[in-house]
Amino acid sequence: MQRALAEGTSESCPGAVVLSGHYRINAGLVSGDPTHARRYGPSIIALGPVIIECVGTGWKPTDYALSVYGNTIGDRGGYSRAVVSGLKIQANNKCRGMLIARQFHFQGIEKIHIEQTVQVALDTCSCWKSFVRDVHILNCRGFAWRLNGGHDNMRIDNVRIGYCRGMWHRADDAHLHPPGGYAADSRALSLHEMKCGYNDTRKQYGDDYMESWPAADDGTLVLRRESDGTTYRVRTPEAYRACVLCDSANVAFDHVMFENCHYGSKPLVYIPHHRSRQISFTRLHVEACYQHDCIIHASSYPTSGGSGGMIFRDTDCVNDFTALDTEAHCRYFLRLARDDHGAACVSNVLVDGIRAIGLKGGIICCTGPGEYHRIRVCNARTRTPRSLLPHEWIATERGATLDDAVAYRTDTRDVVQIHSKESPWQ
Repeated sequence: MQRALAEGTSESCPGAVVLSGHYRINAGLVSGDPTHARRYGPSIIALGPVIIECVGTGWKPTDYALSVYGNTIGDRGGYSRAVVSGLKIQANNKCRGMLIARQFHFQGIEKIHIEQTVQVALDTCSCWKSFVRDVHILNCRGFAWRLNGGHDNMRIDNVRIGYCRGMWHRADDAHLHPPGGYAADSRALSLHEMKCGYNDTRKQYGDDYMESWPAADDGTLVLRRESDGTTYRVRTPEAYRACVLCDSANVAFDHVMFENCHYGSKPLVYIPHHRSRQISFTRLHVEACYQHDCIIHASSYPTSGGSGGMIFRDTDCVNDFTALDTEAHCRYFLRLARDDHGAACVSNVLVDGIRAIGLKGGIICCTGPGEYHRIRVCNARTRTPRSLLPHEWIATERGATLDDAVAYRTDTRDVVQIHSKESPWQ
């Protein structure tokens, strides 16, 4: 298979590798040339069901089952194409899943299933005007997905992420990767029982899930800058750890679902301060996930212009575990934070239409010190177990100041507004 990928690489007309069946690999596959910007890898297309399974003992946790590098011929007037389509990658907790890097001009991946990875299930790096669609990530530890390296105009459609960070979903003793020390209990549970609780076993799960993250100074992922040909290493600090790291601006998510992902004190989505601009989530669904503080953490931008342009529309967030665990409350849906001491402010953030069940603090929390401008929450439905009133939807902590923050419910015309950063709720 590796020979076929190498033979299909070209500087002008990359070919295609068409697969069918179940393949077992004992080393990572590489398509394209990580050191040569103009050597494009072939498309990898499944003809019928295709499984790529990692076997053997020679794997390092930082290895990828499949790495795909290269620009697109689209920048020479080419065409849009799926670089990888129709694959199931089964890592068997031996390595990372898939890396796709430097895919420009309407290239991307589709119909991909990744399961049982360590550290990172999916890495997308420096992909401009690209797409990710119909992707399923299941039962993975560490990052389910890292978006790194300055994406622009990237479109994400229909991504499902479930049972990540060490959750158990197979009643098979041949794959002994249960969460924490609860192998005997967790191995026998079905998906429904794991999510909803069975004989009080839900109460056993705390913060001791099996950890598997890239080191903060990990430099195994080396990428080439297109502008000057130099290289740089992708590193993610410990503070960035989450189910999904969106270290990129100008990204549109549509139909993203998180189910039964348990990250404790870490959020489901982390957006660093230098990237928290022009990010939108439409039809975000969060079901039975376990976070202590927030679902999404976005940091403020460290320049006078502030950050913003974040939009969340038609969100469904159901995380009520209180019948099984009184501490299983998530405080906020979105935390806006001034994580960098040089950060100035956050502006233009909208949550439009959200059903939030299981939040104990509010919809948005603005964390100081810092200024927050034009923060909007519209048409929220809450139960925690009581409903939060509009004046509870937007909260502040640590001396944050609000300017022109509005929460309103369209069905009752109930409006709560802050007219200036000095005034209290009106």
